[in-house]
Amino acid sequence: MLSKLSLIKSQNTFKTKIPFLNKLWKPADLLESEALAKEIRDCVLKIVKRREEKVVNGKGDSFGDD
Repeated sequence: MLSKLSLIKSQNTFKTKIPFLNKLWKPADLLESEALAKEIRDCVLKIVKRREEKVVNGKGDSFGDD
């Protein structure tokens, strides 16, 4: 996911952007990068919740254990 997101970022680095056009029409790269960012965020939240559940249930001694 991160490699795909960085690839999109590198492709769009030198593209010219027209102000306020993104509010009316979003390019496919922008939509794809937003979806990838949401997936990454969801994965991180899932990991955090799993760690919290382990600590609450007493299976983990601290938040540093995986």
